[in-house]
Amino acid sequence: SPVTSPPYELTVIPRMAQPVLAAPASTSAGRIETATVSASDEDQWTSVAWGIEHGQFVDENGYEQPYPSSKTVHFKADGSGPVALFASGSFVGKIIIVI
Repeated sequence: SPVTSPPYELTVIPRMAQPVLAAPASTSAGRIETATVSASDEDQWTSVAWGIEHGQFVDENGYEQPYPSSKTVHFKADGSGPVALFASGSFVGKIIIVI
């Protein structure tokens, strides 16, 4: 007998190119620096999440920005150790299959 089920949505997560994190190789405590994450033009990032060790995210004026979500961030070291930056992105590709 034929399948008579409703259409279903299938989420496809394509293979993502390795992102590139660009940031200064060194900094000093309190100095505002800029970091950027980028991926190939084929990737449609829907969000970016950042993390930092031994520093904090700030705006261009030095005011704390605890949860940045853009591809470019500003940060400053707190002097407690080497700064480590982390960035992760998410994206979704969708395809509809009607059975």
